[in-house]
Amino acid sequence: IHLKKPALDVTDEEYLGVIDTHVLSVFALSREVLRRMVPRHRGSIILISSMSAFMGMEKVVAYTTAKVPCWASSAPSSPTTVAKAFA
Repeated sequence: IHLKKPALDVTDEEYLGVIDTHVLSVFALSREVLRRMVPRHRGSIILISSMSAFMGMEKVVAYTTAKVPCWASSAPSSPTTVAKAFA
Protein backbone atom coordinates (compact mmCIF):
# COMPACT_ATOMS: atom_id res chain seq x y z
CA ILE A 1 0.00 0.00 0.00
CA HIS A 2 1.34 3.40 -0.96
CA LEU A 3 -0.92 6.31 -0.08
CA LYS A 4 0.05 9.53 -1.86
CA LYS A 5 -1.68 12.56 -0.41
CA PRO A 6 -0.86 15.51 1.86
CA ALA A 7 -0.45 14.56 5.54
CA LEU A 8 -3.31 16.81 6.60
CA ASP A 9 -5.67 14.86 4.32
CA VAL A 10 -4.70 11.37 5.56
CA THR A 11 -7.35 9.77 7.78
CA ASP A 12 -6.50 7.56 10.75
CA GLU A 13 -7.85 4.54 8.89
CA GLU A 14 -5.68 5.23 5.84
CA TYR A 15 -2.60 5.77 8.00
CA LEU A 16 -3.18 2.57 9.98
CA GLY A 17 -3.72 0.62 6.77
CA VAL A 18 -0.27 1.60 5.54
CA ILE A 19 1.29 0.84 8.95
CA ASP A 20 -0.45 -2.56 9.07
CA THR A 21 0.86 -3.44 5.64
CA HIS A 22 4.45 -2.29 6.06
CA VAL A 23 5.16 -2.81 9.77
CA LEU A 24 2.84 -5.42 11.24
CA SER A 25 3.26 -7.73 8.27
CA VAL A 26 7.06 -7.63 8.68
CA PHE A 27 6.69 -8.49 12.36
CA ALA A 28 4.23 -11.33 11.72
CA LEU A 29 6.32 -12.87 8.95
CA SER A 30 9.55 -12.55 10.96
CA ARG A 31 7.91 -14.18 13.97
CA GLU A 32 6.82 -17.18 11.88
CA VAL A 33 10.23 -17.56 10.27
CA LEU A 34 11.92 -17.32 13.69
CA ARG A 35 9.84 -20.25 14.93
CA ARG A 36 11.88 -22.39 12.54
CA MET A 37 15.20 -20.56 12.83
CA VAL A 38 15.57 -20.53 16.62
CA PRO A 39 15.58 -24.31 17.13
CA ARG A 40 18.21 -24.60 14.39
CA HIS A 41 20.31 -21.75 15.86
CA ARG A 42 20.83 -20.39 12.37
CA GLY A 43 19.18 -18.52 9.57
CA SER A 44 18.70 -15.05 8.15
CA ILE A 45 15.83 -12.70 7.58
CA ILE A 46 16.49 -10.01 5.00
CA LEU A 47 14.34 -6.90 5.34
CA ILE A 48 14.20 -4.31 2.60
CA SER A 49 13.30 -0.78 3.50
CA SER A 50 13.24 2.42 1.49
CA MET A 51 15.21 5.62 1.13
CA SER A 52 12.18 7.29 2.66
CA ALA A 53 13.29 5.80 6.01
CA PHE A 54 16.20 8.26 5.89
CA MET A 55 14.55 11.28 4.33
CA GLY A 56 10.97 12.42 4.22
CA MET A 57 9.07 12.28 0.98
CA GLU A 58 6.35 14.69 -0.03
CA LYS A 59 2.80 13.36 0.23
CA VAL A 60 3.73 9.94 1.61
CA VAL A 61 3.89 10.50 5.38
CA ALA A 62 2.40 7.12 6.32
CA TYR A 63 4.71 5.20 3.98
CA THR A 64 7.76 7.13 5.24
CA THR A 65 6.80 6.43 8.85
CA ALA A 66 6.27 2.74 8.09
CA LYS A 67 9.72 2.30 6.56
CA VAL A 68 11.67 3.43 9.63
CA PRO A 69 10.90 0.30 11.72
CA CYS A 70 11.82 -1.92 8.76
CA TRP A 71 15.19 -0.22 8.50
CA ALA A 72 15.79 -0.18 12.26
CA SER A 73 15.03 -3.88 12.68
CA SER A 74 17.42 -4.92 9.92
CA ALA A 75 20.55 -4.80 12.10
CA PRO A 76 22.36 -8.15 12.12
CA SER A 77 21.43 -10.38 15.05
CA SER A 78 21.75 -14.03 15.86
CA PRO A 79 18.51 -16.07 15.99
CA THR A 80 19.07 -16.58 19.74
CA THR A 81 19.38 -12.83 20.34
CA VAL A 82 16.28 -12.13 18.29
CA ALA A 83 14.38 -14.92 20.04
CA LYS A 84 14.99 -13.24 23.40
CA ALA A 85 13.21 -10.16 22.08
CA PHE A 86 10.17 -12.32 21.28
CA ALA A 87 10.18 -14.03 24.72
